[in-house]
Amino acid sequence: TGYQPGHVFALEIERPDDETSDIPNAKSSQNAADNGGWMRGPYTISRATENSFDVLMKVVGDRSKAFSFASIGTSVRFGGKFHTPIIDGIEKDSTKRV
Repeated sequence: TGYQPGHVFALEIERPDDETSDIPNAKSSQNAADNGGWMRGPYTISRATENSFDVLMKVVGDRSKAFSFASIGTSVRFGGKFHTPIIDGIEKDSTKRV
């Protein structure tokens, strides 16, 4: 994927259309309206391989709630690559093992 732990990227999920949705917030509705029906937010990669990545997420708002309620097979989109990967931010010469 080219991603490494520490990279921040945009992760998107479609806002549920269902009137009974558990995600009624006006802020998430505006976010989805501004992005073609997709709720977008910045997330940090916690683990990555050549063809996958993991994102650890605490449910605190509408977007993270949408991810937590998503069923297997739910479409998500991602993109961008921001910040320095964690391993690149460690100055190896001055790091001591204890």
